[in-house]
Amino acid sequence: MVVSGDATIQALARGRCDVLTDDETGLPDAINRGIERLRRISHSGPVAVVLPELPYATAGAFDMLLASAREHLRAYLADATGTGTTCVIAASTEAVIHRFGSNSARAHAEAGLAAFDIPVPGLRADVDVVDDLCRQPFWLGVGTGRVTECRRGTG
Repeated sequence: MVVSGDATIQALARGRCDVLTDDETGLPDAINRGIERLRRISHSGPVAVVLPELPYATAGAFDMLLASAREHLRAYLADATGTGTTCVIAASTEAVIHRFGSNSARAHAEAGLAAFDIPVPGLRADVDVVDDLCRQPFWLGVGTGRVTECRRGTG
């Protein structure tokens, strides 16, 4: 399920999964909208809420995350800084808790979600601004064409 107000994203996802239009009222509302849709189509779980800014994500990393998720009712994956969150996993639509935003890793821990401790750097390397591409290790792959520019500080 993809929830987005962006026409390009909707077009790319259409035919591959369910697409919901986002009312652009914020991330929590978009997540809730997606979860409610899953409930309406009788999908009880499991559920993964994954933020869209993970250009280094790989199928193998998701496989590792989802295999580890079976051990938890609810869990979250902290970003590379340890303060944010890139995704939350729940055993069912009823168990989903999300607290994305400033210091979300702490908020998720305080809400009772377990922290994933698995080696998936591509799922931890979120990109909020262009400079975030320059901060990632070269071996992660995305942005490698800009490495020289990044080193010169031009972003």
